[in-house]
Amino acid sequence: MIAKFPPVDDTLRIVGEPNLPRMHSLHRYMLKCARTHRLPLCAGNMIYLVLSVVLFPNYLDKDYPTEMEDYAEPDPAPNYTAATDSNERAAIKHRWEYNCIVHFDGKNMNKSLIVRFISYLDDTYRVQ
Repeated sequence: MIAKFPPVDDTLRIVGEPNLPRMHSLHRYMLKCARTHRLPLCAGNMIYLVLSVVLFPNYLDKDYPTEMEDYAEPDPAPNYTAATDSNERAAIKHRWEYNCIVHFDGKNMNKSLIVRFISYLDDTYRVQ
């Protein structure tokens, strides 16, 4: 995911103690990063990972996506025990694949955003 992010902008690096103007510029950059990948939960791609519920309406005229809370980690493979024919097996497989995409893409983007954000902070203020 990081490969699709906008190029690293050295002017955004925060040297010394972070302050509001520098953090604001970095926040705008993180929004650009979050927009690089789509997720079916949000029309603004993954910007909900960067924005709070309060800020979200300033960027999109939609409700803040809360469906992610309902997507627990999927099983390692689809469960076909209730399927009686090939159509039901295909539907179960597609639902399982969709749940995997939503769950793991959201988690991977969140981790990628954190890694990129921390890379802009001075070593003194990084929590490893």
